[in-house]
Amino acid sequence: MANLGRVLRLRRAPHRARHPRHAHRLRPLGLDAGPRPLHHRHPARRHRHHPRRPRPPHRPRRHRRGPQGPQGRTAAGCRGRGAEPRTRASPRDHPAATSRVSEACPDSLAGLRDRALLLVGFGMAARRHELSGLRAADVTRHPEGLQVRTRFGKKGGRTVTINPGRHELTDPLRAWAEWRTAVPGNPTDPALQRVDRWGCLRGGMTDHAVNERVTVCAERADLEGLTGHSLRAGLATVSRRAGKPLEVIADQGGWTRNSAALMGYIRSVDQWVDNATADIGL
Repeated sequence: MANLGRVLRLRRAPHRARHPRHAHRLRPLGLDAGPRPLHHRHPARRHRHHPRRPRPPHRPRRHRRGPQGPQGRTAAGCRGRGAEPRTRASPRDHPAATSRVSEACPDSLAGLRDRALLLVGFGMAARRHELSGLRAADVTRHPEGLQVRTRFGKKGGRTVTINPGRHELTDPLRAWAEWRTAVPGNPTDPALQRVDRWGCLRGGMTDHAVNERVTVCAERADLEGLTGHSLRAGLATVSRRAGKPLEVIADQGGWTRNSAALMGYIRSVDQWVDNATADIGL
């Protein structure tokens, strides 16, 4: 009688009987009654019979439109409304700029580090994270120059050889030897380390620190617009101006043979060499 009263009460309130949890109570409770729903015996399997409500579609975030810059992008962006647009890294397309920046580095411990960072990074057309990830054992001296092995990069690790320079201020071999002589240590230590204002070592450098040091060294030599990427772009333009083939430049910097970035550096030099107005009697 108790079960019969429960069924009658559920029939008086049909809104309760519609719920799947109460559906089994409307069935006859005799010996031939079927099994209870699966989600009552296994609560963990309830999602199979009652899937979750689908999530609403993703709506892209709307950005406020700011004043247009000279390149068609908004000058606000993530730098604030009304800020100046970012300028591209100016490549060091002349060896005199390399000598000028190297000469401006002081003879302190930080100056030796900066000179080694600039010349070795320029010689291997290094990316910023490749310089920050170098260990002391990754740079070895050979009679022909330096051999640098990067542990990781955009396309994996690579091995680069750098020939010695003709001048003392732009010789990567000499700059690296002076830096390692001033900072002897464990071969597993970072190859380039941070130096505080008191001349104490503070561990390895990050890729942002490498970019900052290149900019500071350029400003010290009264040069503007140079960043960490200028080391990479500068080697491509200087090598192409010296007549190096495209394959040699690509292998030195870790570019692919059909890299769009590398072809942009090459065209910036070839547009003056293979020009239609050259040698036509103007």
